[in-house]
Amino acid sequence: MPDDDLRAEIADLEDRIEHLAVSLHRSRKMLVAAKAALWLGAAWIAATLLHLVSFDPLPVLIATTAVIGGIVLLGSTTTSARQTAGEIHELETRRARLIGDIELRVVGSSSHATSRRET
Repeated sequence: MPDDDLRAEIADLEDRIEHLAVSLHRSRKMLVAAKAALWLGAAWIAATLLHLVSFDPLPVLIATTAVIGGIVLLGSTTTSARQTAGEIHELETRRARLIGDIELRVVGSSSHATSRRET
């Protein structure tokens, strides 16, 4: 494969890796939000059961919804984040292999470099 084709493919891979890295970052933010919803909902339910706050059906319903939603969001986002990280790893491996396939060119000849040092 000519070097120009390799360079174009490497550039495409780098664009894809960058896009996936942004997606992975967004997934990590969602994981934090899911964990927060889960723990805040669980804390409210625990506080209600321990009579630290008075029982009111609406906040308990909201807390229960937060716990269930947090569990679902945590599971789906964790799976997506793992798949995205795996794809990034595969693309980076492929990019490294392509970079290794590029034939390096010598910029200056050794006789030219020697004559410069002697002057």
